[in-house]
Amino acid sequence: MQGYFFLTRRKAGGGYKVFGAEEFYQREGRAGTLFWHFWIVWWVRENGKWVWEYYVILISFIKSSKSIKSSMGIHNIPDLYRSDDIIYHYTNTKVALLHILPDKTLRLSPRNTSNDPIENTGLFYSFSGGKDVDGTVYESVAYEIKNEVKSEVDRAKQLCLCKNHKMENEQGIRYLPFEKYGFAKPRMWDQYGDHYQGVCLALSKTELIKYADSKSIMPRDIEYITYNDFETRHRSLDITRLKSIGRDAYQNEYAEFIRTRLCQKHKDYVGENEFRFISFAKGSYEYINIQNALKGVIMTDLGLNRKLFHAMQDELSPYEDVHFSIMSFSESGVSIKDTINHFEPSESVKKVFEELQRNN
Repeated sequence: MQGYFFLTRRKAGGGYKVFGAEEFYQREGRAGTLFWHFWIVWWVRENGKWVWEYYVILISFIKSSKSIKSSMGIHNIPDLYRSDDIIYHYTNTKVALLHILPDKTLRLSPRNTSNDPIENTGLFYSFSGGKDVDGTVYESVAYEIKNEVKSEVDRAKQLCLCKNHKMENEQGIRYLPFEKYGFAKPRMWDQYGDHYQGVCLALSKTELIKYADSKSIMPRDIEYITYNDFETRHRSLDITRLKSIGRDAYQNEYAEFIRTRLCQKHKDYVGENEFRFISFAKGSYEYINIQNALKGVIMTDLGLNRKLFHAMQDELSPYEDVHFSIMSFSESGVSIKDTINHFEPSESVKKVFEELQRNN
């Protein structure tokens, strides 16, 4: 259908507007697009101005809508996963079944175990100012602040999740591409989801933050910056500033700057669209309770079989209103084959399981 254009009435101001095929389909949906085509055909016939091209476009649309739908990533994505309140955590099936789901917790792990070398090598501290008579005294105070802030950073533990992306001109578009959604990231499935054999948990950000606030765990969006930004945004402990506002105020100010630094990653990771929880509590690990936050579990048909399905069903029985979704990856893209509420398999899902069982 490339090259065809469709005509639709403006929502305000009268007149008409011409849309490209994909944009029109996104805005109007299949039913809306068919409606407008039939309206056009009716209008030209009533006015005695039959135009052959309208038939061509209409027939082409009916024959091609399925392929357009596939190429645009238009699928039956549950409303749950469309919500901006839902964030996603990828893990392997063993961890999900043996720890996360039965314990009803997600673990915050030490920052220095991160795969990102910028995160696991620690921060660089430097000093500026303080060259006057009182410099020696305030320099000593600055070192004390540095040691206390460094101790906090060394205790930092973090939990990383993916958000849905905000997209330009999203308003009014019914079918958004899969790239918008935090559960459909190939690199995350490969690296953290056990090479597509694992699990993606869908959680309510509101519920997680509610629990985090009760435990002094810090929720933050990640900012993506360049290598040059990392260098130019470095901030020394400023002894002149310390003298000006006093120790407590300056320590709070500098500590907040460092916490911001802990939520910056290189822009190459921007596709993760990460949301992070950070704790500075003592001990090796910290935990967030997910009993009220867990809203969905997503697995791929590459990692699912009947035995695993029943194991997942058993572990999810204490939770309420949790969706269970099956994703399929192929050369034509990605889709969600079915969504199971309360873990009662539909006939279509049973067929999927039977196919998987025969292939295993």
